[in-house]
Amino acid sequence: MKHLARMVLISIIPFAVFMVMLYGEIDFILEPRVSPASNMSSQEWLQTFRQLATYGIIASWIVTLIWYDMGQWFFKVNDWRAANRRAVWGLLFLVPVGAFALTSYFTPQAQEGAFWAYLFYFINNVTIYYLGTVLLSPPAFMYTPLGATVIRHWR
Repeated sequence: MKHLARMVLISIIPFAVFMVMLYGEIDFILEPRVSPASNMSSQEWLQTFRQLATYGIIASWIVTLIWYDMGQWFFKVNDWRAANRRAVWGLLFLVPVGAFALTSYFTPQAQEGAFWAYLFYFINNVTIYYLGTVLLSPPAFMYTPLGATVIRHWR
């Protein structure tokens, strides 16, 4: 039951990021600042951003669940220093970064304001993976993510 609760908490993070993306990033920041190329309307450009951002959020969420599952059921260790799994965590971190690169590449050209879209792609993807792994990793791997020893110093 404890594992199910952690997986639900891991799923709440991308949902929260998705809601911020829908109601914060698009409406308040991107819509007034993005000026798409002449062959596309502003609403079409924002719809494309919404779709691509959703793909990045889903990819980051899935890789976060994969990290949790691997740490909980596949890696067997009781001490995170002996686990030597930071390389695996780092390789999985490449998925959100890769999703950022792909979504940025497939985002339609804009005359101005595309920087904000790229920034939000990166922040959304990395936030989901990093917070999910640093706060909700299995106990044996709770200090594996970079910076986890500082963030989780109370344990």
